[in-house]
Amino acid sequence: MSIAGPAAKDADASSYSAFRDHLPSGEMVRLFDYWLELVRVNGFGIKGRIDPIELADLLPFLYLEEWDHASEQSKIRLAGESLREMWGGKSFLGAIVDEQMQGAVNDLWKRCDKANFLDQAPTLSRYNLRHRDRDYRWIWDLSLPISDADGDRFVLGIVGLCAIDGLDV
Repeated sequence: MSIAGPAAKDADASSYSAFRDHLPSGEMVRLFDYWLELVRVNGFGIKGRIDPIELADLLPFLYLEEWDHASEQSKIRLAGESLREMWGGKSFLGAIVDEQMQGAVNDLWKRCDKANFLDQAPTLSRYNLRHRDRDYRWIWDLSLPISDADGDRFVLGIVGLCAIDGLDV
C-alpha cells in the first residue's frame, strides 16, 4: 500500500492537509509538520536547514536517501539505530533499492522513489516484513522530498513498526 501526496507543482495547503490526515503516528505528523514548515518558507532546498537537535527523539527512526543517477534509484545515506536493528543489524548505507529489497517491496520502493525524487511528492507506504521472516509485523514509511543548496535531491524519512492493528514505535 502506498499513498502519494501532492506533487510539488500541484501542492497547496489543502492537499498537504489531506495527505497529513493519513499519517498513522504522532511522530510522523511531527516530522511532516516540521518538513512542511521548512518547505513553505524555503522551498525544497532545506537539507542544510534541518536541525537534528529539533528532531533528537526521532533520530533512531529517521533515514536519509540520495538519488543515484547511474541506477535511477535511491540509495541510503544515513539510517537511525532502530532501522539497523529492524534489518537485523545489517547496514544498508550506500546501497541502492535493488541491493536492499526484492519482489513487491522493491516495486513499492521504486514507485515511491519516482514520486519523491521526480515529482517531489511525499509518500506514505505500508508493507510487511515477510521478507525478514516476520510477516506478522508491518512497516509504515513516510518519505519527504528535500534537496540541497546545489539542487541535488534527497528524501528524509521516518519508519515505524506496527502490528496488524496498531503502531508500536
